[in-house]
Parts: sequence; C-alpha cells; structure tokens
Amino acid sequence: MRLVFKIIVWVQTLLFLGLFLISDENSNTSINIHDTYYVISSADLYFLFFFLFLLYGIVDFLTKNSRFQLFTITLILTTSSVWSFIVVNYLDEKQLSEVDFQSLLNQPNYNFYLLVLLFILLVTQVIFFINIFAVLITKLTRLLSRNDYE
Repeated sequence: MRLVFKIIVWVQTLLFLGLFLISDENSNTSINIHDTYYVISSADLYFLFFFLFLLYGIVDFLTKNSRFQLFTITLILTTSSVWSFIVVNYLDEKQLSEVDFQSLLNQPNYNFYLLVLLFILLVTQVIFFINIFAVLITKLTRLLSRNDYE
C-alpha cells in the first residue's frame, strides 16, 4: 500500500511539473472573496502544486524508516482537494454559450467551493507539518533516552 502512495506522489509531481512547463501564460485562476478578486497565473498554481507534492515525496523519501501516522490521510486529502480545486476552477472559468438571466440565477457559486477547497488544503498542510514535528520529537526523545542509558 505504501508503494502505491509513493507512486501517486511522484506521478502527480511529474504531472504538475509538465503542466507548469506547458501551461499557457495568458491563463489564470481567479477567486472572488466578497468584493476582492485574487488572480493567480495557472503556471504559478501548477508550480505551487508541483512543489507541494515534491515536498511530500522528499519527506517520504527522507523518513522511509519512520512511521508517519497521518501521512496517508494528509496525502489523500491533499490529492483530493488539489484535483477538486482544478475541476471547480475549470467549471468556474467555463463560458456559457448563451447567457440569459435565468441561467445566471441557477449557476452555482463556484467561488465558495474554491474557498472551501483552499481551506481544506491549508488544514491538511498544517496537519502534515504537525505530523513531521511530532515524528522528529519522538525520534529525538528516543535518541536522548538511548544516550542516557549508555
């Protein structure tokens, strides 16, 4: 099972690197929070996701002998929130061929979904870093307790 997660991490890392390299410089992602628009280039967003999964891969590689309790959960939440973010952003940017007032009223508020997904992504990263520090503290206490007996 751990090998499957390693493959998922590195495939996504390479996929986002490829998307970063081939992305159109004119495409962007916009998020509307109340009366403020945040606009980020799609290439920058792909680079952020590439860096995020690269960080997961490096941490997994460096700590291959330790036991990460929450690594699988944070990886699943991060993967699902990143890909959901991309799908919702695509749906938000999709232009309607014929726009009338009734279709505008029935269109869902994708900005709310984008904010929820970004919040989930942020929370999973906080959990990920807490888990890293918990493993480091556990290793240090074991090392110190071993040194006390020697």
